[in-house]
Amino acid sequence: MKTFFFALLMTFTAASNLLACEQLDVQIGGTVKNFQKVKIDNGLYDCYYEVELLSVKHQNDCALDERNLENLRIEDSTCTLKNGMLVSGYAKLNLHTNTLEVQMTRHYP
Repeated sequence: MKTFFFALLMTFTAASNLLACEQLDVQIGGTVKNFQKVKIDNGLYDCYYEVELLSVKHQNDCALDERNLENLRIEDSTCTLKNGMLVSGYAKLNLHTNTLEVQMTRHYP
């Protein structure tokens, strides 16, 4: 019976922590894949890529599930990335606005 109440308490505590979260986040690292450079105007381009995840690090109880990042297109404002380059950064999901923010940085050899 003690085990049941302990398990119930742990479940309630985890649920309470998640309800207290204003955002979910995760640190990620991986390689650039499916890089695309799209011409939008004379001499202007938008560049996008996906990340093949190699590492995922949850920082706290408010962890973002990495499945939310599958097939996510990320904008490369510098248009300097190439397929296979190493990148790392973080993803944050704001639970109030339901917006996902991803910031990545290139790793230089």
